[in-house]
Amino acid sequence: MSQHIQQQITQNTCRKRAREKESSTSVSSGVNLVDRVPNHFTKIPRPPPPSHPRKSSSRQLCKTDPPRPSSLITTQPFNRLTSHPSSDAEIPVPDTSPRQIHALWTLVMPPKKAASGIPQRVLPRRGAAASRTANQKTEVETASRLQNVAYDAATAISQNTTMTKGTAITKDTSVSRLTAVEKWRQTVLVPRGIELVNSPLYESAFYHFHYFGTDEDQCREWTLNRVESGKNEDMVFLRGGPDFNTNIARQYKEMASRRLCEEEFATLAKTKLFTTPDFLPIEGEAKGWKAQRTIQLYTQPDSSKDSLWGPPPLLSGEEYSGKDFNLRPDCAYWLSIQSFSESNRGLVSMATFTVEDRDTTPYLTIEFKKSESTVEQAINKAIAASSLALFNRFRLKENSLRAAKKNWNPNHFDQIRHYMMTFTGPKAIIWLVKLKLSAASDESCSKVTWNGCEAVRLLQCDCKSAGGVGDLVDYINAIHRWGLVHGAYCRRDVKRIILTAGGFEKRVSDLFDPDDPIEDEEDGQAMKTKE
Repeated sequence: MSQHIQQQITQNTCRKRAREKESSTSVSSGVNLVDRVPNHFTKIPRPPPPSHPRKSSSRQLCKTDPPRPSSLITTQPFNRLTSHPSSDAEIPVPDTSPRQIHALWTLVMPPKKAASGIPQRVLPRRGAAASRTANQKTEVETASRLQNVAYDAATAISQNTTMTKGTAITKDTSVSRLTAVEKWRQTVLVPRGIELVNSPLYESAFYHFHYFGTDEDQCREWTLNRVESGKNEDMVFLRGGPDFNTNIARQYKEMASRRLCEEEFATLAKTKLFTTPDFLPIEGEAKGWKAQRTIQLYTQPDSSKDSLWGPPPLLSGEEYSGKDFNLRPDCAYWLSIQSFSESNRGLVSMATFTVEDRDTTPYLTIEFKKSESTVEQAINKAIAASSLALFNRFRLKENSLRAAKKNWNPNHFDQIRHYMMTFTGPKAIIWLVKLKLSAASDESCSKVTWNGCEAVRLLQCDCKSAGGVGDLVDYINAIHRWGLVHGAYCRRDVKRIILTAGGFEKRVSDLFDPDDPIEDEEDGQAMKTKE
């Protein structure tokens, strides 16, 4: 038995040696790839070469190159890839970071849209499990680097989107703005016969006295006397002069250089140019001519037939659905009813519109905008407010003449006017809003019918120069002077309506002042005689 076992071991040993010898002789070329096993090495035979030549791998590293920064996708440093045809050793793919891949994928994905429809870039958030298992320093550095990349990419995408959309928006806004301006004029102004006469100007500033029918020297002397009086009601008049004009011009020039906002320009104008008397109670005060400035005063018009503050009527076309004349002019000047005797001030609202039984019949409207790109908006708003005031002044005169059973005349026709100014930064345009000549039936103006109004440019000046400021000061003083003189005509119309209404036991001497500069003295005398 033992002999048989010994013989079997010997045969196995011989067979093993034969197999090893056969294996060593069959593999004559190639590289012995060794797999380390505890206590011994095992030779792995190389497979036979393929029938076609094998292409060299392109994923091989040159170990002699210097190390380069880590990849954003992997946390392993990478080297330059080179090709070694003689070597077929495969390079393993480094481990990747799913969080970093997700971060980079987020950068190239379209941004999410919020409920408002504005694109929002969402950056990746670090999971709690990854934060606990990852190395603290590596994670912080990687996250910081990814945030920088994400910020740069998101910024570039955002800027590109903003520029692309901004260009479209700017273009569309410009077109929309112009379209809105023209649409508003075509749907609101034109159907009401309100026209803008934007003809070129060739007259100098001194020619403005022609519009007021006054002598230049006489007007300046009258204005200077009002300024030097020191009375509260005369604070609307400006002294002007070289020093004043130069100071205002320097301020406008510096503000334009700083590109300040619209409110800065408006504040300077309202502080230095469009001044106002103090807001003092009129109760117990004696009669006196006074203009009062208002800032963004809202006066809602009423379209009813008997309204004393109604919008201009629609002459053609369809009614516009918007709130056309619900306006808040930046600045306006009204006549104070302090010019009436205290016993009659409560009756003024029966004949014409009043603001809290304080002011009535505005004569000047001012609108401010920052730049010339929005001047059309300022003109639209100013002409709408001016036409509203002019139409109600026309109705006051019409009711007055109807009550007196008198016809229109050229003096009446000329008195129906309103002034407006539009400011775009340091530049100002002065306008005259008046009745159309076609409103009169003939040259004698015996019959006048409202058929709209027109705004005519009188002057355009640049307040960055002392000369431009001087021209503006002259116009402001002349308009205020006209407004106070015009106030006498308004007061005469109001008194005529009150007197013919009946039911008031008032002395005619309380209603009519013989010193009033009225346009038709015979009417007053006739009414006094009748009384």
